[in-house]
Amino acid sequence: SFRPSFPRTSLSSFTNTHQLIKSAGENAVFFGVVWSACAGCYVLDGRRLEEEMGRGFEPWTVGPVEDFDPSDYGLARGDAVPDLSFHEGVLTVLNASAAARAFHVSVRNGQCVGLASSLDGKGRATTTFAIALAPRTCVDLCELDGQDPDIASDVMDIVPPVKEAEACHFQCFPLAATDASPAYLCTQAANGGLSHFAHAGTYYAVDFRCSPGTAVLAMDDGVVTDVHDDSRGASVHVESLFHWNSLTLHVRAGFLEYVHLARSLVRKGDHVRRGQTIALSGSAGFCPEPHLHLQLNRSPDPDAPSLPIALFSGDGPPRVPVAGEWWPGAPSDDEPSSSSSS
Repeated sequence: SFRPSFPRTSLSSFTNTHQLIKSAGENAVFFGVVWSACAGCYVLDGRRLEEEMGRGFEPWTVGPVEDFDPSDYGLARGDAVPDLSFHEGVLTVLNASAAARAFHVSVRNGQCVGLASSLDGKGRATTTFAIALAPRTCVDLCELDGQDPDIASDVMDIVPPVKEAEACHFQCFPLAATDASPAYLCTQAANGGLSHFAHAGTYYAVDFRCSPGTAVLAMDDGVVTDVHDDSRGASVHVESLFHWNSLTLHVRAGFLEYVHLARSLVRKGDHVRRGQTIALSGSAGFCPEPHLHLQLNRSPDPDAPSLPIALFSGDGPPRVPVAGEWWPGAPSDDEPSSSSSS
């Protein structure tokens, strides 16, 4: 148990700040994420905080992002420093390392005072924090109600992306247009602060909000190299970061992965054609709301870096999606299951 020394915002100010962020608009974007797409989640990147505050963001944390000083926590230099501290009802994240770090922290049972939550796969109220901190910095996140909080975390050094990676062009949008959904909102794109910022393999990923059961399309001709179809639950708990349904296509540009699917309509080894319906969208895995997560990697290696995806929209040139943009859906194939196995 450690003793933070810096002053904390009052609870009333803290709650009003949260309301102010929500009042910025349903599709307001902070840290590269559409805020309304983060139900039960709170995002903060200490490295980009000044820039975002210039755009109207007001921190929801109960303390500022500050330089980490071991003496503030009763530590001597060289002592082991925990990633998290819970003292006097306050949850703190600490980055004492020389590298930028990513923190995903979940608190169950609705114990975060003044913060919204979302139900996990077992029906328990859960609040999750997605935090990026520069080296040797720390921040008080929130006040917790209770002396024995249920806290889980995943913490890692941030792996930088491939610099100046060239975007790969795709003519087919990954979701089918319908009368109910002629267009789709990009809710998180490159370096998105909810789940795209921590690793080079997901840095250039894009998310599109879509109702469960939306037809998912092959963006190019290719071969199905991998299918995961055994996850059923949707949750914002950190444990869901490691369980999802996905389908991977080997296309000309690399390995294209579709994530959070309800069901795949093709099998490993199948040849698919551009525009073919290959899956139905869902919310399996870490999902504050149903959406399609799409990423392109150079190779099938789990640590392979991601590459930017550029899409055609109307008659204009291809461009990389940005969070907060609406994109028109594509015409779907009338025969979604007519794939051929190799």
